[in-house]
Amino acid sequence: MPEVLANCPDGAAVDDYLKSIGWKPFMPLGQYTDSLSIKSWRHADGGFLIAMSDTLNTSPFMKVDTFPELMDLFSRWAPAVQAAAISDIIGELSAGDLVERGMVEMVAARAAHGVEYEAPQLRREAQERKNR
Repeated sequence: MPEVLANCPDGAAVDDYLKSIGWKPFMPLGQYTDSLSIKSWRHADGGFLIAMSDTLNTSPFMKVDTFPELMDLFSRWAPAVQAAAISDIIGELSAGDLVERGMVEMVAARAAHGVEYEAPQLRREAQERKNR
């Protein structure tokens, strides 16, 4: 764990502590609600912190000095985040249970919105192109 977290009080929210000492969230990969994500922070004086999180745990924080080092770590871990996201989607699709604001429900809501609001406009535009 980098020395930057050495003075973080027990029980304190790490994100809040990092913000209080000058770190700002930077380029997340994945979403916090997903089963696996990568969070990073950037300091105005230079350097980056990075950690992987799932819904229950966070990896030890790593500190790198340069943006290329950060991107190297992202490129190594991105396939794991992507695989976890795909596994989550497959799990939701095969579960058969409706979950409030889950992936299946969001896709269905967007499809319903498209049918109700976007499809008539697309039909009008297609007819206009045909009539030209």
